[in-house]
Amino acid sequence: MNHQGPVSGQPGGLISSTATYRAHIKSQQITGDVDLIIEREGLLVDSAYHSAYIPYDSIRTITSQDYRVLILSEQGETAISRLGQADDWFFKELCEAFNLKVQTILQAKGPVLFEAKGPTYRYDGRQGQACLRIFSDAIMLLPPIWTPGGSRWPSCPSWKQSISCSRLS
Repeated sequence: MNHQGPVSGQPGGLISSTATYRAHIKSQQITGDVDLIIEREGLLVDSAYHSAYIPYDSIRTITSQDYRVLILSEQGETAISRLGQADDWFFKELCEAFNLKVQTILQAKGPVLFEAKGPTYRYDGRQGQACLRIFSDAIMLLPPIWTPGGSRWPSCPSWKQSISCSRLS
């Protein structure tokens, strides 16, 4: 199967406005051309003969490297490639859905007061890029990596006034 993408007839990419992506996958459950559907609770992988589901609570890391999205979960490693021009869109949308699930689990209250996407962070021996969200009751660092216990700190009024989002380290 070879889907023509939304721009310039390139293979792969977004195939509908319902967040369905066409790609190639290599995992323990499925290998081959698949449709990927980013859902509220996880990633649905569907091929002509098989389907699999990767729930967000089983995911340990999501990375993008060399035009591939790699997911390490309790089920093993999943390599997603051949997304065409939708590679970045898929990665960002998957990370956002994952972050929303983590945010729900960590029980953020109220609207997001401040958000910075992609700042560099370093703490407790970990480093990378993440999404930083500030709520009235918490500050959340949401990297595309799940860490048991989460990354949530209580908010305090003096902290809100001294935030600089140019680079966190």
